[in-house]
Amino acid sequence: WLPTADLKTVAQLGCPSLGRKNVFSAKAMRFCYGIQEETVCSKCVLKKSCKFVNQSVWKKGAKNMDLAVVMRVITLYALDAVPSQLEVTDDVKNAVSRLLQEIIRLDEIES
Repeated sequence: WLPTADLKTVAQLGCPSLGRKNVFSAKAMRFCYGIQEETVCSKCVLKKSCKFVNQSVWKKGAKNMDLAVVMRVITLYALDAVPSQLEVTDDVKNAVSRLLQEIIRLDEIES
């Protein structure tokens, strides 16, 4: 229902904050796309402060993510509410923008 390429782009950046729900949501997105935690965490500038470095926190066998998980992650990026040391690339910003536009479009169709 949302563009897979954009979701993967966002998931590969890492966690948008160190808040537990935000970390778990970002990890859930990575799990759904088979992105290894070690790959993302090894490059993360927040890893020294993170309690969940290299840990998978998603249930085994879960392959679906819900809109709340996606929104929790992309909203922080869209509002630029991420730690200052976390560099959000233009690719991620553009992916977030497209995802939000698609969510709004889908909401308008449903209404």
